Amino acid sequence: GEAAAPLDEAIALLREVGDDTWVAVALYYRVDAAIDLGQLDGVEAAAEEIEGATRASGNPKGLALAEVLRGRAAAASGDAVSGLRHLDEAVRLLEARGERDLAAAVELQAAEIAFDAGESELAAAKIDTLVFVPDGPLRTIPMAALHDGERFLVAKYALAITPGLKLTDPR
Repeated sequence: GEAAAPLDEAIALLREVGDDTWVAVALYYRVDAAIDLGQLDGVEAAAEEIEGATRASGNPKGLALAEVLRGRAAAASGDAVSGLRHLDEAVRLLEARGERDLAAAVELQAAEIAFDAGESELAAAKIDTLVFVPDGPLRTIPMAALHDGERFLVAKYALAITPGLKLTDPR
């Protein structure tokens, strides 16, 4: 739309000057905003372009960004399982590069998608308490911070959180 025109112009200019890393970043934000608006056409083409641009520049973070876009688009189209698989791959790629903060942010997106997908089942089963066993970077995310667009998770459910098995001595 009209709001994206300046970003589209910037992407064209960045392509002209051959700055692959910034092309990838601008494409990511352009497509991320489109997904938020429910505009899912062209996500895969943009993800492939991000992958190509970041491979050319030697920046492997773009592979993870492309997976995040694929995951968000899949979830937005109703395929939460595929969305979670893509986000899991993004987390794996980021953790392999030591990008723990970015991996935690992606895990938070995955948790929100998983929760959104299962919320109707929770309501039907009259579940009022959620138990979390976070592991990896997810340990650092306050589960009560999850938000459905209307209210926080803690406003709907009682929460119980226990450390993952990796934090305990198995003896």
